[in-house]
Amino acid sequence: SKALIYEHFSGKSDLYAHIHRTSTYEHFRRVLAATGGANGSVEQMERGLSAYLEFIGEHPDRWRVIQQEVSDPEIIAQDHSIQKLAEHTIAGMLAADPEIARQKLNEDQLELLGVMINGAIARASDWWVDNESAMAREEVVRYLMRFNESLLLRRRDELHDLDVRVRVVGRRDWRVPRRLLRHIDDSV
Repeated sequence: SKALIYEHFSGKSDLYAHIHRTSTYEHFRRVLAATGGANGSVEQMERGLSAYLEFIGEHPDRWRVIQQEVSDPEIIAQDHSIQKLAEHTIAGMLAADPEIARQKLNEDQLELLGVMINGAIARASDWWVDNESAMAREEVVRYLMRFNESLLLRRRDELHDLDVRVRVVGRRDWRVPRRLLRHIDDSV
């Protein structure tokens, strides 16, 4: 009842902030638990995305609260803080991966990647909540994982037009799809 709710919360803003905070931290907890023990960034990302979408699928109304635009300055500050935490967490996961460490990205580059990945995942998640029957969670995970692959292939063609050839160097990794390796090898 309304009286019971206001016995625990001073108003709508306090209730919203509580739902937002507890939902967001549960969401983070699930993603971090899922990524523990993963072998490399590809598996870590797949596990994290799956846990991320699993939470959203189980709690679409809580996801909408997390993503809702608000005007209350305290809630905006809380949302901004949580968004920064997500971006920083993603950047930290990237920095800890040996494959990414070899690229010698600086802190700003890692943070920007965290912002980009977080934004793409959040927007794709919004779409999925509205269109859940159109695509299974596992399919959304695969689609997001292939996003970077298609971007690389588009850039490869642009670079080829500039007489720049893209090659994979180093050991062949089983996690890199063979079709991607063939596309890259064909461009040499």
